[in-house]
Amino acid sequence: MRRLAPESVDLTEFASLLTSELEHEYLLLLVPYGLEAHAPSLAAGRLIRSRLAATAAGLLSDRLIRRCAALEMMHTSTLIHDDILDRGTVRRGLPTLWKAVGRERALLIGNLVAARALAIAQADSAEAANVFLETWQRVNVAQLREVNERGRVKDRAAHVGISIGKASAAMELGLVIGCMSSPGWPVDLTHLREAVREFGLGFQFADDVEDVRAWLGASGPRRSKEAEFDIDLGNLTLPVTILAESAGVRFEPAGRRSVQVLRALSLEDWEPCLQATFRIALDHLDRARWHLDRAEEFSGDRELARRVIEWADEMIESVRRKGLDMTLSELPQVAR
Repeated sequence: MRRLAPESVDLTEFASLLTSELEHEYLLLLVPYGLEAHAPSLAAGRLIRSRLAATAAGLLSDRLIRRCAALEMMHTSTLIHDDILDRGTVRRGLPTLWKAVGRERALLIGNLVAARALAIAQADSAEAANVFLETWQRVNVAQLREVNERGRVKDRAAHVGISIGKASAAMELGLVIGCMSSPGWPVDLTHLREAVREFGLGFQFADDVEDVRAWLGASGPRRSKEAEFDIDLGNLTLPVTILAESAGVRFEPAGRRSVQVLRALSLEDWEPCLQATFRIALDHLDRARWHLDRAEEFSGDRELARRVIEWADEMIESVRRKGLDMTLSELPQVAR
């Protein structure tokens, strides 16, 4: 085990070790079914949640790598199932698993990946197993809520509830396993978890803005889902709710009609809704930062809190650099 100072945590080395561990795990799962060619794509990703875990831990250890492998595998299993439910065909610039192997195989592979993640957590400790099971339940409950609401305009509280499950839960898991891997464990997680929960909401709502702007043809390079956007998939996100509230737009439960109504609106109709959504995202990020300041005082481990603050400040800056507060008229326009 090697202790890493906050300013010298080698996240590149960590990511390399974790990716190797993930590729090994996926090969073990997929080789018996002749599907090993998909191991590299399943192991790919930005590792945002695991990077938070490594930052919180402040050290590099085999146990941390195993915990983060379980975290990433659980997250990947939810993406596999999410793509099946959304009928998404592109993920990380590649065909989604169900498009490559069929829905039935993809569904079962997603289950196997989740089961392996839980097995790794169970082998670690009862404490780790309980945290993973809690996260798994939260994510699936949120996913079911989203499916039930598909094609309908949700109220703001529903957006928050679903996002706490889908976006924040896995990020909270990253925080918790990182803290569990730190020398100062146990610590008071109250403000740290609240902070990460708020971060999850802020990142999700900023992502919603980015997705709609891309859908409108105003964001430049396409994102990881390429030509597939939430609106086309029937997921009416927070900007659509704000649009419906402000403009009195009505939607039928059938998604195709809703998309036609939204496509008929002008950029001027969308602009205030996107700006309002981005302000909401920034409000959540500000609340997260407030909780982190409290965590530095009350968590019982100032160094751990400072490491998470450093991570948070970098993530907030990455959101601001996207320029989501720019008006649509300031961006290069392409044909819709």
